[in-house]
Amino acid sequence: MNSPDHVYSGMAQKQAVVHLVTRVNDGVSSFLGPTTHALAESGARQILILIDDAVHSAALHTFHPSVKLIRVPVQRTPVGEWQLLLRTLRRIMLTQAVGAVHLHGLVPCLIGVRASSSIPMPSKVYFSPHGSKLLFPLKWLGTWLLRLIRPQSGRYAQRAIANIDTDLRALRSITQHEVNLIESPVSPLFFSAPHLPSLSPMVVSGHHADNAASGNSVAQMAVLLADKDPQGVQFFWMGPVPASSRAQLKAAHVEVLEGTREEDRAAAVSSAWVFYAPAGARGFPVFLAEAMAMGLPCIAFDTPYHRDLLRHQETGFVCQTEGEVLHTLSQLITDADLRKKIGLAARKEALSRFHPEKFRASLLAAYQEP
Repeated sequence: MNSPDHVYSGMAQKQAVVHLVTRVNDGVSSFLGPTTHALAESGARQILILIDDAVHSAALHTFHPSVKLIRVPVQRTPVGEWQLLLRTLRRIMLTQAVGAVHLHGLVPCLIGVRASSSIPMPSKVYFSPHGSKLLFPLKWLGTWLLRLIRPQSGRYAQRAIANIDTDLRALRSITQHEVNLIESPVSPLFFSAPHLPSLSPMVVSGHHADNAASGNSVAQMAVLLADKDPQGVQFFWMGPVPASSRAQLKAAHVEVLEGTREEDRAAAVSSAWVFYAPAGARGFPVFLAEAMAMGLPCIAFDTPYHRDLLRHQETGFVCQTEGEVLHTLSQLITDADLRKKIGLAARKEALSRFHPEKFRASLLAAYQEP
């Protein structure tokens, strides 16, 4: 049997792996980017079909340079974009030798189902939900998903790959079948860069989603904490900022690092005393995992995705109210020993779960399954 390192070495010049996605944000690219690198290094030829959205173009640098990008123009309506993605996928399937298709998100999964009704699908089809908000309320979609996500039967070998426990549990409840859990990796940069806290208290917050409530919450937190601490605490926000939040963040003296690269995020996190993950983002919490890898004590608002990463009072703190967040922030800022203890525990957890080598081995093993 081939080793996982050479899963696709024999088909590099023949069959391709086709990835289908709508828009690529940091949450999706945290899994899809490393996937393209792992497959390319194992010899796979890859094609990526996506919406050509300039707003999310910064995430494209995470893909392996050998990946062929097929950009579908932005349309006036989502339905128009889905139809164009469907036609593009059909064209690729009919004109290319394809060995596997990986559908990233619930809409791409449904597009894959639609395509399979009229054209032959490859021997392997994979689906990763990436925190799709449609996955949970629309249980009737389970009958559609079951057409792609099931153990090997007939001529297809379909697999679901979740990159976080919350998605895994939802998929299991819908499909009643086993699901692979392959958590998104964290860049080696966050494991290797030293954590050198600034001289004065500094809190870094943010996530990959464009969510006004999150920005407003952090602005309010910055104001309240400044009232409690006469020396002042410096706040930074990383990630996209909707226009409705920009003025509030500025008024609260929260510095914004918008559209940050990994290097920028690592520099900000390495100087911080505490990382705070607000509510508002679905899918794998990329920035929270990066802060854990850096050895930063982390506070997260109570969401299923944050609970998947942090064990309360062991590897971080999960708070149910803004009052709890404020109290825990104050506690960590004044207690250096607690910061060190929780930070070391978070780093140990990240090393065991989010190291790139673990991701690579797990992904290639999943792709190798019959």
